[in-house]
Amino acid sequence: MGFMAAAGISSVAFALFHVTPFLILLMIFVGFALAWLFERRGSLIATIGAHAMFNVIGYTLLLLDPGG
Repeated sequence: MGFMAAAGISSVAFALFHVTPFLILLMIFVGFALAWLFERRGSLIATIGAHAMFNVIGYTLLLLDPGG
């Protein structure tokens, strides 16, 4: 299976774990970016770090949201 097919399947699976409808489309793109990062770097360390940083940024934005 080529990269595009594998990344596509992986991205959709990643997005489906984020069941909030608003997030699913965004998470497909994030999942694809993480798959690309893994393909480029050949290591889970970079991918895990990027995912963690994405979560920290998202959580920080939620905490700073004055309406939420």
